[in-house]
Amino acid sequence: MTPSSKNRSLIFLIVILLITNILLILFFVVLDKPAARSGRGRNPNGLATMLKNDVHFSPNQLGEYYDLRRRQLDSIHRMFDGLRASRMEFYDHLFTGHLSDSALEAQAGDLAQKQKTLDLYMFHHFMMLRDICTPEQLPLFDTTLRKVLVRMTGRIGHGPHNPNRR
Repeated sequence: MTPSSKNRSLIFLIVILLITNILLILFFVVLDKPAARSGRGRNPNGLATMLKNDVHFSPNQLGEYYDLRRRQLDSIHRMFDGLRASRMEFYDHLFTGHLSDSALEAQAGDLAQKQKTLDLYMFHHFMMLRDICTPEQLPLFDTTLRKVLVRMTGRIGHGPHNPNRR
């Protein structure tokens, strides 16, 4: 091969690689949006935005929401973290050997109690948030809260109570 044909081949390969890289970047950044799909990059004030836009919360109501959120956010995070750690500890027994049935039952009961405590706390949190609403806002709030709860508990159509499920 002559030096000029080698140069042409190398330039051609560089151009192909450059085009391929640009297409990959476009796919991941523009078309695929992996951050949105995974929940990362989600607006941390998403509920406040929904309350403002969908339920038409006033500035005073939004202030009450932020106060409630500020008071309860640390507790909610601690509960989720504790539940997650307990769940990991529970399932780690799969890899560490056998555990007696009574010990396994006790840990499962502990998990169930933590989940119950978290669910009751969240229920009361949403009730307090609902109390901020005016009577006219309640139907809008209920519709918005249903969307939030669906996101919290999983996708529609995958549960046993879906009548359209085949």
